[in-house]
Amino acid sequence: MLKEKIASEIKGFSPSQARIARFILDHPREAPFMTASQMAERIDVSESSVIRFASHLGYSGYPDLKEAMKELLLDQMTTIERMALYDDDHHKESTCQRTMALDMLDLGEAQKGLDPAKVEHFAKALVQAPSVYFAAQRSSSVLAQYLGFYLSWFLPSVNHLTADLFRENLITAPSESLVVGISFPRYSRWTVDVVSMAKERGHRIGVISDSSDSPMAQSSPEHTLVVPCRHISFIDSFTAPMSLMNCIIMAVAEELGDKAKGRLVELEELWTEGSVYSSK
Repeated sequence: MLKEKIASEIKGFSPSQARIARFILDHPREAPFMTASQMAERIDVSESSVIRFASHLGYSGYPDLKEAMKELLLDQMTTIERMALYDDDHHKESTCQRTMALDMLDLGEAQKGLDPAKVEHFAKALVQAPSVYFAAQRSSSVLAQYLGFYLSWFLPSVNHLTADLFRENLITAPSESLVVGISFPRYSRWTVDVVSMAKERGHRIGVISDSSDSPMAQSSPEHTLVVPCRHISFIDSFTAPMSLMNCIIMAVAEELGDKAKGRLVELEELWTEGSVYSSK
């Protein structure tokens, strides 16, 4: 992610690179649509400096940097603006092919960037917590529901905070419960506020987002899992975040070991007795 790459490299930037980086961050609606020569002229550096800047950040060239700048812009755009930009860029391509290609890019980036040790540490925290609460709204609530559905098979207290009762739930929650905020651009203000209140109440915090610098980071979470979430036209594509949910579920099962296997045996018996699933 471009913003994180710039933040991690900024101390080693030359004066020209620092000017390029500042222009990109200060002009997110303008920079993605400029050629390398236009940007160079605008900020009074050489065109080669702009191209080298892209390489310095790990991009194969300026076109890849432009794509990253567009992603940075998309984080700030309305759904209508996103759709217009997507239609302008991709009207000649198959919608299905383009969508799946972007999803696969996210999965590849997630696989390269995810630290398995952090997932295992988070899974251990979920298992050890006296109670787990999920804070997620809008489209991110789908991720929380999916993760909570499977974790409820193994953990004794899995809860979903709601807009009307989150204050009461946090006040009555067991000490040092784990509150997990899930949010992606555009970040839900409600989720940010709930995470902040949970921290003030002394609960442990977990964050799942696209950046370690998301608004929820202000609450100094004990656990942060970062996974890319690409905007495809007006939608938030959760292909990579959903894969991360699967990683968390599997890590929890591994942390529980034989207890998880025993629980699955119990559940299968109950499902059979209750005719939960239709037989062929």
